[in-house]
Amino acid sequence: MGGVWYQGDGFQVLWPYDHQGIERLKIVHQFNDHARCYFTVRMTEEQAHACLFQGSLEDTILIQNENEAGKEYWFAGGIYQLEMVVEDGIYYVVVEGISRSYELDIHPESRSFQNKGATYTHVIKQLVQGHPKGDAQNEATDPDAVIGEFIVQYQETNWQFMKRLASRVGTVILPDLVMDAPRIYFGVPDYSWGKDMKAYSYTMVQDMGSYLSYQSQAAGDATLHLLMADCIQYRVKSKLYYQVGDNVGFKRQIWVIHESVITYEQGSIQYEYVLVQRKAIRRKSKVNQAIQGVALEGRVVNRANNMVKVHLDIDDQHDEAGNWWFPYSAEGNNIFHSLPDEGAKIKVYFPSGIEKKAIAINSSRGASEEMISRTVFQKPTTKVFHIPGNTKMELGEDGVLFEKDTVKINLEGGNIQVEATEDLLLTVANQLELLSQKEKAEEKDRNQSKSAARLPRSIKFTAKNMIAMQILEDQFMVISNAFVAIRSKKIDFNKVDIPFVDMLTEDELKELYVEELFEQDKALVQEIYQEKWKEKKEKASNKLVRVEVNGEEIKAGLRDRVNEDPHAIKNAKARLGEKDQNELQVKYLTRGKPQDNATKPEEKSEEELAKIKNSYVTRYSQTHKLMSASYRAQNAETDEERTEAFNQYLQVFGEMQQSGFFANDAEGQDELTKYFSKNVTEMLYYSRFNFERIVIAGQYGSVLMGVFGAVTGLIAAVASIPSAGTSIIIWSLIVGDVLWSAGQMYVSLEKLDDLGKGYGYTDPEVLGLNQSDLDKLGLFLAAANLSLLAKHGVTKLLDSATDASRIRFLNEVAKREKNFEDIINRLNKRIEFDEQFELRFKDKEISDIINSGKALGLDDRTIEDLMFTASRVKKPINAEELIKQMENYVNVVMKRKFPYKFDSIGDYISFKGDLNDLLKKYNISTNDIRIQGSSVRTPNANDVDIAIVVKKEEFDKLYSEIVEGLKDRIKKPSTRKKLLRDLEKQVESGRINSFYFNRIEDDISFNQQLYELIEHTNLTESPFDLSIVVKGSEFDLYPYIN
Repeated sequence: MGGVWYQGDGFQVLWPYDHQGIERLKIVHQFNDHARCYFTVRMTEEQAHACLFQGSLEDTILIQNENEAGKEYWFAGGIYQLEMVVEDGIYYVVVEGISRSYELDIHPESRSFQNKGATYTHVIKQLVQGHPKGDAQNEATDPDAVIGEFIVQYQETNWQFMKRLASRVGTVILPDLVMDAPRIYFGVPDYSWGKDMKAYSYTMVQDMGSYLSYQSQAAGDATLHLLMADCIQYRVKSKLYYQVGDNVGFKRQIWVIHESVITYEQGSIQYEYVLVQRKAIRRKSKVNQAIQGVALEGRVVNRANNMVKVHLDIDDQHDEAGNWWFPYSAEGNNIFHSLPDEGAKIKVYFPSGIEKKAIAINSSRGASEEMISRTVFQKPTTKVFHIPGNTKMELGEDGVLFEKDTVKINLEGGNIQVEATEDLLLTVANQLELLSQKEKAEEKDRNQSKSAARLPRSIKFTAKNMIAMQILEDQFMVISNAFVAIRSKKIDFNKVDIPFVDMLTEDELKELYVEELFEQDKALVQEIYQEKWKEKKEKASNKLVRVEVNGEEIKAGLRDRVNEDPHAIKNAKARLGEKDQNELQVKYLTRGKPQDNATKPEEKSEEELAKIKNSYVTRYSQTHKLMSASYRAQNAETDEERTEAFNQYLQVFGEMQQSGFFANDAEGQDELTKYFSKNVTEMLYYSRFNFERIVIAGQYGSVLMGVFGAVTGLIAAVASIPSAGTSIIIWSLIVGDVLWSAGQMYVSLEKLDDLGKGYGYTDPEVLGLNQSDLDKLGLFLAAANLSLLAKHGVTKLLDSATDASRIRFLNEVAKREKNFEDIINRLNKRIEFDEQFELRFKDKEISDIINSGKALGLDDRTIEDLMFTASRVKKPINAEELIKQMENYVNVVMKRKFPYKFDSIGDYISFKGDLNDLLKKYNISTNDIRIQGSSVRTPNANDVDIAIVVKKEEFDKLYSEIVEGLKDRIKKPSTRKKLLRDLEKQVESGRINSFYFNRIEDDISFNQQLYELIEHTNLTESPFDLSIVVKGSEFDLYPYIN
């Protein structure tokens, strides 16, 4: 039946019946018991009767509370009991609900677990099978921990048996309340660590009953020792929700919540918890008293060494992996004591409640009809002794029979009959003779020696696998399917010619076979090539990188094919045997050596090499002179130096034009030899992200400079009109400058539009001129203007303050652009492969952030780290807020010399002193202690981030000590494994949080002692987050204050 959610005062309830409201509510949840809820609902008469008549265990009850901290699961289960109460004409229904774990506690069952290698995880999973959505989570042992002995579930519910099974490892079980399903925790679940219990009332209880019970059980067993202090309990009341199984801090110790009671009445919710020490949760092992004195029937499935394996009748199927042997105890004092046959009926007797002490008794051979059908049992004078495994001995008046499977020895009258279908071995110390009585008597009468005894005409040995003959120790002959081995002082052989392929080892034969396939089998080579290409393509991190497969990789693929072929040797001999033997021998001797058959480049004459070298040197020298002259002109300090540099620039430029340096075509230009040039590298195709970052972003600077140059050129041309006069040459230059500036502006704006659309390799044109043509035209106009200015003596104007400031401005812009790109490139590299960071700032926002940081006097490292911190996906900071935080750091924190969350410099100094003392107590370096994070940037910080920055060597030493401390302190394997795994993840990023620090006194954690320093701050809870950080790692962040 469905239902709707009812919103209460601080909780939500889902159940399938209409009602007028919930008056009161109580939920009890504890270890080793089903969770129960009790609530009273107000109903109409019709609603109440419908609820009582239709309500059942299958109905779902869910009670939850969802708030800002997340969802709290208070209860999940079904209806256990309903009661209707009428007061003053108002109908109330009192509902008792029970968790779905109750479904495991209804029907008693019987079964055995005879595989001592079965794990606890496997056994508890079996117990919840058959229940919809049932599951059991092993929190008590390692996943591979085995039960180790024979266990029987006899007339117990699965819930009772699971509790008894948990007691064997000293733990408890707990129903899960997240889902409406029978889900059980086997052991104490690791819900959370490090929470502090906020209690407004508490009662301390000394549980003497638990202490005395453990004292009686622990006698002689040091592992069960319990102190009286371990049995102290706290019953606390709080306004916050915690789960049963949570590890919480209270009274400077760590406690486990053993029981919780949530109560709602008159609009008020109260939480009450029972806190116990983890040691006190340990339960002594329970036994099933119901099985004591019981004998369970079964059948023998195996027997050996006076022990038997038994399939008990209580088990539906026999577990083939079962490995438990029961000692067999026969009745009476018979002369012959033997184990029962396989399949024989037997009983397993349990003298106590401890299953492993069970013994097998009362074996019977079979039904009476079977006994009558065997004639040997019909002769009273025949003594029969049968042993399981087709072994028997019969002693009768007619003779004696020994039999084992197909081997028989029959003594009857004066005859001995020996039968064997396998081997017959006769061993003597001196001599073995096979002669009849008659032959032996005749030989004795003739007084012949043993050496003259008659020899057989022939001896024939036939065997399936091997025949071996040996004389003494150093001479023998062995004939087998695979070889013939002969050893003697002298051996004569006849010469036989052997083909060359038969003289090779298998490895040599396969290698020559691979070479033959590589050279001749083109189809197979093409197939291997395709496989290797596809494999390398799939493994390539950049899917656009060109993939190549060389010959050695193809041969490696052929070797794999040959090694996987079971008929490779046969095929190799057949294929290589057809080749010329001499050619094959040469190939064998030269295998693995490189063949010098590559085409050599055409050699050039000395004159050609000299011509190429001179051309290269000339071009290099001209380019160097032009760049040097341009640099000196821009950085000249006097008018004379600048004029001289410009004149040299014009001279070199004219020489380069005359020599055809700027020609578009390459005709007549000799190709440079490798002596003067480098090899072309493999082409790289970028992913979309890298294309935007490297190709697109890299062009913005030059295009923007083009726009700037066009604008300044146009302004200069317009400004020069009033002073142009009537000179045709000057007017021509002005018109040329205007047209060039307009063309440059158009091409640059078109290129910016293409870059914005993601096109990085376009080349816009205007009137048939592209950017390269405009650059050459601009260079020509600049040269003409400078020539004209030099001719008329106008070069003196270059020394004016306007030109000098313009050059300085351009240099500053270039440096700022370079600095801007460096910061963005480094930031992109840091967050490129980290899913927890994403650069969301727009170009203008990035420019504003960097400019603001520079104006505040922050260095590049600090600005970059601030932008890195602001790029966190879970805690992003927008550009406006980040700039405000920069100002807070510089104008507030740096000036007053203490971070936010401290009221005065005195409080901060006292805090640093106490923190130093605490760190020294734990042997942690105090050389470089930093306050970083939000507390140095904003007054809205929630805590104070503390970084202890150390070198890698000291960090590794502290890590080793912390690991050893965790292994020694955390006894529960699953918890220890989880903590070490989480710690390793932190270490990989270069930090260790103080949560993992070892405890050195009174079992009080480092964080509990650190929490006490809150008195120096104006914080109320969770004041500090302290970590040891490797210097130079990703957590070594700026800004900070010492």
